[in-house]
Amino acid sequence: MRGKLFIVSAPSGAGKTTLVNALLENWSASCPLGRVVTYTTKSPRKNEIPGKDYHFVSQDRFQKLIAMDFFLEWNSFCGNYYGTPRHILTECDQGNSLVLVIDRIGTKRVIATVPDTYSIVTVWIQVSSLEVLRERLCLRGTENDAQIQSRLERACAELNDEQQNKLYSYHIINDDFSRTLKNLQNIFLEELAIL
Repeated sequence: MRGKLFIVSAPSGAGKTTLVNALLENWSASCPLGRVVTYTTKSPRKNEIPGKDYHFVSQDRFQKLIAMDFFLEWNSFCGNYYGTPRHILTECDQGNSLVLVIDRIGTKRVIATVPDTYSIVTVWIQVSSLEVLRERLCLRGTENDAQIQSRLERACAELNDEQQNKLYSYHIINDDFSRTLKNLQNIFLEELAIL
């Protein structure tokens, strides 16, 4: 039986990666669920582990992978490339369910590219306001003012786009981490029919 592909997206700073990491840490070994490790040309943040959080590669290597049709989808943001490896479909074919953390543009591209015979479950996470998002990005301390402004502008566009053109099956507000994590777990449990 083919595994499901879960896509979790959110504006930058809304907590999608932290939530997915917590979900996987608490996940039962009786129902395997893996995380897709995507590729990027950005530099690792101090808490990011190569091969676990991302595959960190050079711009030249990324462009060679594009030319090899290695990616299911890829795009660039803030001067860096991000991409999802195509081999995740083979993993789903082998019965593995996977979690993919990507942005809204990436989600659109995956949905447009992957055949309808695959089961894709999409989850959109957001915060209660752009001001909360600004505070989180500032507290993260990994971007300068211009990068934070760029991320906020993109977040505003993404939030408006999702409101106007619903792309995601599930929507969660991350205003309380424990409650949000529980809501996310419930979606996965329901979709994997192990409630």
